[in-house]
Amino acid sequence: MKKLLLLAALLPTLMFALPFDEARLLLNRAGFGATVEEIKTLQPLTYEEADKHLLHHSTDKAQTPYPA
Repeated sequence: MKKLLLLAALLPTLMFALPFDEARLLLNRAGFGATVEEIKTLQPLTYEEADKHLLHHSTDKAQTPYPA
């Protein structure tokens, strides 16, 4: 019963697109800040789609050059 109530509470959150502030929060928690372009990329996605997007587009390569 508890699982059903939890699912019912989370379902609307999981099914609808992310508001700007929630997309920004997700990106800030998943990385080191977010640009407006990155936030707008996540906005039309649901939470599940945004998670998959972040995991699929992650990399272990340096984003900036190594120091000399």
